[in-house]
Amino acid sequence: MTDAYQVAGLPITRTTLDGTEFIPGQLAGGGASSSFKVTTGTLANTPRATVTVTTNTAVSSADSGNRITNYGASANLTWPLPPAVAGRLYEIHNATDSYTLTVDPDGTDRIGTGAAGKYLRLLNRGIALLECIYAGRWEVKAETAITELEA
Repeated sequence: MTDAYQVAGLPITRTTLDGTEFIPGQLAGGGASSSFKVTTGTLANTPRATVTVTTNTAVSSADSGNRITNYGASANLTWPLPPAVAGRLYEIHNATDSYTLTVDPDGTDRIGTGAAGKYLRLLNRGIALLECIYAGRWEVKAETAITELEA
């Protein structure tokens, strides 16, 4: 049987963790305390903030690490992405049931297995997590929306 642990004193933002911390914990039932190491990878896919965009607007490089949503949009939208620079990460959220959300890579950047400069479209409500591991290519790390890559 595994014990359930309640985390005590967890930092509010993931940027306060550098992967070397031991976080104090307590058994969920209030038993003896213990501690465990939390690596930065544990929180790597946790967005820092939610940014709402309801117009055809370029995604800002400053929003890397954030969830970007079209909540409240009243039309199909296209969001041009900034250049694919290693380390950038965006959680793209289509919050509508009625409209598509298209993310368009910069210049000759690629999204997933798509060709250079071809878009990724979220056809329904859901999320696509895009991360640039190598310059020039956005990897689709996860998706819950039905998506299509431009041919």
